Amino acid sequence: MNSRAHRIGPRYSVLLGALLVAIGAAIRTLYTEESKFLICCHVGQFINGLAGVMVLSMPPMISALWFPDSERIFATAFSQVRQKLYF
Repeated sequence: MNSRAHRIGPRYSVLLGALLVAIGAAIRTLYTEESKFLICCHVGQFINGLAGVMVLSMPPMISALWFPDSERIFATAFSQVRQKLYF
């Protein structure tokens, strides 16, 4: 595992993902006119989608860092199912 996220650690990946989500949400709330809102909504959602890549890749990375080999499969499966159920 030699990805950039593994070299700099999960903290910065989580912080960058949270920052992208916040920026995407802020862009989507800039305008209320229909034509400008449509453009801002798509741009904001695109930025939010970039953050989704980081958020969805965090559970396997965290389970690889924190859990021993015998518990890693359960920890990854549990965290992936938990993400889909929103709790």
